Amino acid sequence: MKTYLLTLLALAGFALGTAQAQAASASPYVGVGLGYLIDSEEALITIRAGMELPSRSLGDLPDRFSHNLEFEFGYVDLGDNRVAYDLTTFFFNYRGEMTGLGWVPYFGAGLGFANADVGFWSNFIHYSDNDTVFAAQAFAGMKYNFTPAASVTLGARYLWVDDVKLLGLSARDTDDVGLEASFSFRF
Repeated sequence: MKTYLLTLLALAGFALGTAQAQAASASPYVGVGLGYLIDSEEALITIRAGMELPSRSLGDLPDRFSHNLEFEFGYVDLGDNRVAYDLTTFFFNYRGEMTGLGWVPYFGAGLGFANADVGFWSNFIHYSDNDTVFAAQAFAGMKYNFTPAASVTLGARYLWVDDVKLLGLSARDTDDVGLEASFSFRF
């Protein structure tokens, strides 16, 4: 797992460093989202920060597409009364989107890791465990650009988490589909 994390962080640092060095026209952005995971029946909260990569149009054609690299943090509380079960995700995403005002499509995918943390307690017993595993996601939807700097999105997300081993048990390839809305602001 450490190899996955170190490789992911090295690639992310290289990609963002290259993007910043290529042009001053790249624009950073931040976003926050709220979603609902259908299989888990739980809320997903996401926070992301990214950078639009510089792009070139062909000849006199307008550049109507942007490429973005971003880091994303996500949180899901899957627990109940006596069992606390949290899933925290960290992703390095590619996001492609059309430019312009009004409704435009977007899509993307990300690789990263998920940290599953479980705790069980009763009057006499308290036990906790956690596991960090590889995770991947894909997402798509529609984005409404109010201005060149402010936008909202409505979309869907597929989230896959590798085998999680907690409390001596293994959950095989956990995945879920979610619907979400988010707000983004470009600087």
